[in-house]
Amino acid sequence: QSKCKNPVTMVMIGNPGVGKSTILNARLGRIAFKSGVSLGVGLTTVLQEEYDEFGNRCIDTPGLSDIKYRSQAAREITKALKRGGLFTIVFVVTLEAGRTRPDDQTTIKLVLDSAPAIGSNYGILINKVHSKEMKKLEDVEERRKMAALFNEGLPNPTFHFWYEQVKDELTAEDNVLTQLSG
Repeated sequence: QSKCKNPVTMVMIGNPGVGKSTILNARLGRIAFKSGVSLGVGLTTVLQEEYDEFGNRCIDTPGLSDIKYRSQAAREITKALKRGGLFTIVFVVTLEAGRTRPDDQTTIKLVLDSAPAIGSNYGILINKVHSKEMKKLEDVEERRKMAALFNEGLPNPTFHFWYEQVKDELTAEDNVLTQLSG
């Protein structure tokens, strides 16, 4: 097993059901995090971590919009960020009819306000983008508008955005391994 000299910790943060676990499974190339549909609450209720073949750590955090688990989720995310080392912070969000969801923006703001050391060193992955929305996002001006909407009201804006199209194969079963685009 090959190890990198300076391993990176990738922390996925977002609300329940946005696809954090599925994205991490795709990143690892194996089912390591439980993923799928959970009615009423998110599947991930405590911080979970796995390592890739190079020694990089992937951290799946509980969703912050679950009222029942919100304070526990915040503690778990804070615990992850206090471990030190190199971090990649990725907020995973989804669109609703082509618009930002208030819960997602609130989650990003809550985390950035409670962990000011993050600064602008994070990215936003817009997941489950429908083909019609993806087509519109091919236009640079549309992407700029979308970035401006997500950055509105945040203490430190980011310029790191990724878009992942919705995958039909993920709607029929839980714990399905998929590949990320790009």
